[in-house]
Amino acid sequence: MIFTVILFQLGKGQTNLVLNPSLEDTVVCPYGLDQLVYAKNWYRPTAGTSDYFNSCSSNPWVSVPQNLFGTQLARTGNAYAGMLTYDNNSSNKREYVAVRLSDSLKQSRTYCVEFYVSLPDSIYMNSNTIGVYFSDSFYINIGTNLPFIPQVENPITNDLNNKQNWIKVSGNFTASGGERFLTIGNFRDDNNTDTTCLNWAWCGISYYYIDDVSVYLCSDTIPSFGPTEATIFVPSAFSPNGDGQNDVLYARSDVPLENFEFAVYDRIGELVFKTNDIAQGWDGNYGGMTMTGAVFCYYLKGNYNGKDYLFKGDVTIIR
Repeated sequence: MIFTVILFQLGKGQTNLVLNPSLEDTVVCPYGLDQLVYAKNWYRPTAGTSDYFNSCSSNPWVSVPQNLFGTQLARTGNAYAGMLTYDNNSSNKREYVAVRLSDSLKQSRTYCVEFYVSLPDSIYMNSNTIGVYFSDSFYINIGTNLPFIPQVENPITNDLNNKQNWIKVSGNFTASGGERFLTIGNFRDDNNTDTTCLNWAWCGISYYYIDDVSVYLCSDTIPSFGPTEATIFVPSAFSPNGDGQNDVLYARSDVPLENFEFAVYDRIGELVFKTNDIAQGWDGNYGGMTMTGAVFCYYLKGNYNGKDYLFKGDVTIIR
């Protein structure tokens, strides 16, 4: 069986404008709750007590993968943030995480935005209402909720009720110009927040881990070549079991790419494969060991017709 994801567009510009996007760079290892500020370039814009989790912490409450709220590996590296998005016992109580961008957004340009969330083990209320607000101002300690309209918001059809995996929230918007700060959270009031109680005995708050935040200048479309519209594609899964079918993971392109680079990382952010030769693929082994069935993250870079492009996505090994 062949598993293929075909990309019809080059997905993002090359540079992620979010500083410290997976919260790996620390000012100080967190030693308690309410210490988001210890992730370099991140801060909490309200009086809400957003949290920072990192495997470098000696406090089991804020470590990774195990912490006060449950057990979850970081999607990339060894760290992530956490925040309250709904409190059944406190009207409109919210927490937010915010970060500075490396450059101001340009007027009338379209930007692609994405981040990943996971519902902790100990949380029994799911809320699909979460969004991203871009501003030209730095907000801090201005109450417990923000009265803004997010430029990007998760559709309620994208269910965030998942305690095992990281779920992507994404969208794009056209900048007004000058936006330099990004804030993630629930910007709706209680009456307009989508919630689902998962266990009535413990249904009190909704809280999410946050990781891998990205803001890119959306790229142009590569022109079609040949009988198919597909230009760049990477399989969503492969099966290195020696049967001669889908044993090796290749990146493919219908157009010539210069400065090609294809890299695969495991769930903790360790590089398991890298090549600059599009004819070379990954056989599912690393360090002389066979990788078991799991989800890996890939990055594919290349230059076409003078423009740099970056793709990223997930691939599963099936044994």
